[in-house]
Amino acid sequence: MNNATLHIKKISAALFVMTGIALASTPAQSQSAQAYPSKTVRLVVPFAPGGVTDTSGRIVAEALSKRLGQQVIVENKPGASGNIGAQQVANAAPDGYTLFLALDGTLVINPHAYSKIGFDTLKDFAPISKIGNSVIILAANPALKAKNLKELIALANATPGGLSYGTSGNASIVHLAGELLKQQSKSNFVHVAYKGGGPAVADALAGHIPLTFASAASILTST
Repeated sequence: MNNATLHIKKISAALFVMTGIALASTPAQSQSAQAYPSKTVRLVVPFAPGGVTDTSGRIVAEALSKRLGQQVIVENKPGASGNIGAQQVANAAPDGYTLFLALDGTLVINPHAYSKIGFDTLKDFAPISKIGNSVIILAANPALKAKNLKELIALANATPGGLSYGTSGNASIVHLAGELLKQQSKSNFVHVAYKGGGPAVADALAGHIPLTFASAASILTST
C-alpha cells in the first residue's frame, strides 16, 4: 500500500478557535420513586463514526456505564451538521434516558445558519457537563505537492476548479474555518460536506479529496 494512503500531513495547526464539546439532555421531569437509571441510557452522537465526537461519546458512554450501573449505548445519528441527531433528542421523552453529545457548532452556529432546525437550543436541552476542547487542523494527503500553507494557497489558485477540502458538514465550525481561510487568503478552496469528520479524514487519507479541516483528535486517531 502506498504511503499516501497511510499518512496525512498537517499543513497548518490551530487555524481557528478551539471548539468545546458539551453533554446535554432533554429537561428531566419530576423524579419518580424508582431510582435512576433503571434501564439502558442512549447517548446520541449526531455525526458518523470515526470522528472526535464519536470517539468522545464512546469514552463517555463506557465511563457512565460503569458509574451508573446501567448500560449507556452510543447511537450515531448523522446528517445536516448535527441537526438530525439534535432534533431526535429534542423530541425524545424528557426522562433522562436520552442524552446528546453536542458540539458548539450544532447548538450555537446551526440556529443561525439554518432556517429550520427542528429544535430550540435554550428550551429543548439542559446542560450536564462540558467534556473537552478540540483543536482544528488543516491536513493534506501527503501526495499533494505543497509543503506549507503558502505553497498550498498557490497550488489551490493554480488548480483548475480549485482544491477540495472535506469537513463534518455545512455550517460546521470546521467549514467556517475553511471559508475564513479562503476569504483571508483569497484562495481557491472548495468545500465538500460529509456526515462527520471521520469520513472526511478517511477520504483525505485515501486521496479522494486532497484536504480536510478536522479536529486534531480525528487526524491523529486515523493515522
